[in-house]
Amino acid sequence: MKTDNTLYNRQTAILLFILTVTFKAAALPAMVAADAGSGGLTVYAGLFAVDVLGWILIKRYIDLGGAETLDNTSKKWLKTLIMTVLTAYFALKAVLCFSGTVDFVVSYMFENIKIAEAAMVLAVPCVYIAIKGIRTMGRVAEIVIVLVLTILVFNLLFIKTDADFSRNLPIFSMSMKDYLENFSKWSFWFGDFMPLLFVKEKQDGKKRSPWALTAAVCFVLFTYVLMFASYGRSLVIVKNAMLKYGVFNHLETYLGRLDWTIIVIWIPMAIITCGAHFWAATESARRIVKKKTVAEAAIFLCIAVYFFFAPDAMQMTNFAKGALRYVALAVNLAMPPVLLLCAAGLRKEAQKNEETR
Repeated sequence: MKTDNTLYNRQTAILLFILTVTFKAAALPAMVAADAGSGGLTVYAGLFAVDVLGWILIKRYIDLGGAETLDNTSKKWLKTLIMTVLTAYFALKAVLCFSGTVDFVVSYMFENIKIAEAAMVLAVPCVYIAIKGIRTMGRVAEIVIVLVLTILVFNLLFIKTDADFSRNLPIFSMSMKDYLENFSKWSFWFGDFMPLLFVKEKQDGKKRSPWALTAAVCFVLFTYVLMFASYGRSLVIVKNAMLKYGVFNHLETYLGRLDWTIIVIWIPMAIITCGAHFWAATESARRIVKKKTVAEAAIFLCIAVYFFFAPDAMQMTNFAKGALRYVALAVNLAMPPVLLLCAAGLRKEAQKNEETR
């Protein structure tokens, strides 16, 4: 049942950046703007605060060898309970991310393609990279991040838009009740660092993940502020806010449309993110069913069945904003401390047992 999920800490940091940015800077700004307006910045900030704290706890869990400790525990019921919750969570996240990717391709890139056709085409790289495992994702991410940073820097250097940043005021524009409702509504779009809990890091003495997470948070928050400053309430019509970095490029006047530069990087980022959640779902499922191939087949079948019956690609978005959001909120808030406490407790118990022998 053991597989090698070892990553260099630079690969972990790169994956953390990609997982954090991809969907939070895409369709989410438009959805948050529709409900929260200028207060969307505080909604993002609150949810990011939970994410940052969660990552700190998960990083400690990784450093303690939490995944291996939980695998070797004699308390099988505890491991089964945790992995059952995580399997459901990651499967739902995989569906949500894949739905967003399919919707982008169907509504923006190709007008006459059916959902089923787009889903089948996109499923191939997503499933392939998930089956190959996190080490392959780490290597791919190292290649992709070079292109991502190059294109983002290029577009940011030549950005030109008639932005009125006063549209982001007042920042505290919602009542506490409305804020909490918005806070919970977008929970499924956060907690994207969770697949990394199955990773074992190979250290080189440099702490990169804090810088990666800081860069990701700043980029996403800046994206929301800039897009709301540019569009105001009309931001609700923007399918992919990140794409607008290419649209607002000053060199578009001379070189033609440059939104394709963002498409070139966003699609690989989306595939990595979808693959990471699919992989995480199979990692947690195989700890229940004991066989990797059975877990992969079961998760793939569940996701395929959903898309077979889904009337449109964004149906999962409606589910994620409904009652299911409380599931995501509970997992994002509770699972990191629970995992860390379990790992620390089981590790201490194992050390005591060794000392008494």
